[in-house]
Amino acid sequence: MMHIHIITTSAFEALNKMLPTDTAEKMTLGRFRANIILKDCPTWAEDTWDEIRIGDVLMRTALWAWRCKLITVDNNTREYDPKFEPVKTLRKERAYDNSMRGCFGSWLMCDNDGMI
Repeated sequence: MMHIHIITTSAFEALNKMLPTDTAEKMTLGRFRANIILKDCPTWAEDTWDEIRIGDVLMRTALWAWRCKLITVDNNTREYDPKFEPVKTLRKERAYDNSMRGCFGSWLMCDNDGMI
């Protein structure tokens, strides 16, 4: 069974508004290593999906994507953010189940083969 990591541009924009200005200016979607990036979705819509169909493929939400420190690395300079952003903000604003796991995006399981 194939797993797909999905994020939305609206969630990315919302996260950037939560981040310190100097961090938000350097943030890119590439830091989150998503397989699919969706536009024109309500903010944090991926949190509420039980399933979604893209093209021929039906996908079901497996779990929210807990974020590790790898997303603190600037893709261009390869340097870690000294303020531990965006993990620090995600842990504060998007903690899963009152844990220290900041979430951004969702992991989906594909129910069938097909074209996306």
